[in-house]
Amino acid sequence: MPDFPSDADPCDIALAYIRVELAEIAPEIASEEIIPSAVLRNGLGLDELSVWALAVALEKSLKTEFVDQAISGLRTVADLVDLVLSEPNAAIPHFHGHDREKTQRASRDNKESGSAKEDLLTHSTDMASAIADLAKLFDGN
Repeated sequence: MPDFPSDADPCDIALAYIRVELAEIAPEIASEEIIPSAVLRNGLGLDELSVWALAVALEKSLKTEFVDQAISGLRTVADLVDLVLSEPNAAIPHFHGHDREKTQRASRDNKESGSAKEDLLTHSTDMASAIADLAKLFDGN
């Protein structure tokens, strides 16, 4: 299990994982579009198979398994963040005790403002930044 900095925000970690996996599955989606309020199927243009491929990729990278029913119910990126953060067996210790209300509030705020800059779940604005942030977390820097 990688060592994460004690001040690492679990939402940032989850969103970085999602961005990295989505870059493999749907490279045509710009990283700045992958925000909590983004709708997976209509907003990001993923089909049902792509949503499942994303969930399976996250299961592999986090060394866990999601309930199939939970995957079927995913609507937004925030829903996916919630799923990742609520999984007690995920290979990231900071995910335990996730504040679902904070994720939902951030998703609503971001949707209302229409600005990814106000997104409370991420400090990364592009894929290179997300990958660099994820690499730092694994390196413990």
